[in-house]
Amino acid sequence: MFACTKLKQLSAKARSVSINPITDPVQHSEGPFWHTNTQELYFVDTFNGTLCRWSYKDKKTQSYHLENHDSVGVIIPIKDKKDYFLVAADRNVYNLYWPSDDNENEAKLEHLITVDESKPKNQFNDGKADSKGRLWLGTLTRNGDLSVAPEGGSLYKISGFGDSLMAEEMERSLSISNGLDWCPEYKKLYHIDSQTRKIVAYDFDEQSGQIQNKKIIFDMADHPNLEGIPDGMTADGSGNLWIALFGGSA
Repeated sequence: MFACTKLKQLSAKARSVSINPITDPVQHSEGPFWHTNTQELYFVDTFNGTLCRWSYKDKKTQSYHLENHDSVGVIIPIKDKKDYFLVAADRNVYNLYWPSDDNENEAKLEHLITVDESKPKNQFNDGKADSKGRLWLGTLTRNGDLSVAPEGGSLYKISGFGDSLMAEEMERSLSISNGLDWCPEYKKLYHIDSQTRKIVAYDFDEQSGQIQNKKIIFDMADHPNLEGIPDGMTADGSGNLWIALFGGSA
């Protein structure tokens, strides 16, 4: 058992879930974000450097390509600012204006901050915003053949505004910093380093955004029946962790 999960209840819930494609095929989709207010799903096509927006109302997908970028990891709508988003691409974080009428001529991309200055092969991979609006993003070191160099990445917390915007390295020597989320009470931060095939938890201080007392809560080595590596992750309102297994079709 890990997190707050009651495995029998979760297994019964999972059996009732239906999974269906809603878009045409994409090369490498990541970072889904469901916007309840607009009834839209945002995600990225990582290696095509493309942001995607799917409308539940008309079942259509809009896309926005980031020129001169090798990858894009995250798109997150900014609260109370219609058509404005935080975007993580390569080693950069941007403020993007992307009008809902999909007029690319009016879209504007503003650079905010860059991390891993000494590691030009690094890129953002996955991330989320916490309850206080701080942005948590992980990096990895991508080789020319798209493989990943071990222990080249970090987990960053990005906070502040304008000239006070700063990136704080919260963890280092990560290989594939990947899925993360918080328990509903925001007392725990869960994080995946995919190459280790482990899920860890930290004690989380919601006010300060500090983490401590790292602990392994799930190790796939203890479950040989599970294939693949842990990738994306989200927590539901009951504290259950839902984890996608890359290469495991689960």
